[in-house]
Amino acid sequence: MLKVILLQRIARCTRGGGPAKLQLERYQEAVQCSEAGLTYTALVGTRKQSVQDAERMFSPSLLKFMETKGYQYEAKYIRAILGWRQSCDTRGLSQLQRCKGNYQMLNLILEELMPWANECNYDYSLLEVNRYRHAYYGHFYESLIITCMYITMCLC
Repeated sequence: MLKVILLQRIARCTRGGGPAKLQLERYQEAVQCSEAGLTYTALVGTRKQSVQDAERMFSPSLLKFMETKGYQYEAKYIRAILGWRQSCDTRGLSQLQRCKGNYQMLNLILEELMPWANECNYDYSLLEVNRYRHAYYGHFYESLIITCMYITMCLC
């Protein structure tokens, strides 16, 4: 149940602006393409409790659209969320595959909060969580922290 709530929250945060590098105009362009599978209702979040709309925001067909258009950051963002969701929900995955999906999402989150993370080998003592709160859309920041905690639980 927590995974569904997190997915809905991440979708809501994405609609609200999401990470600074994310360009929502590219999602609007995807609505115009029927192959992307993204609907206007899912993009604007008319049905706030709809899991199906949240899934459309991070679907494999939308990922393919973003990759085809050359939108690298948006494709990376969708790939990380899609990989995390599959690692949580798909049966029959090995522990290595689950860890890979979770680490992909963790790296995306840390890239937002700690751009220098790769340079210092994930030294979390350098992270000042409250310092960056004002820079992010409120729900997005909370989603980052909750998702990070959830992934950490899955990795243990």
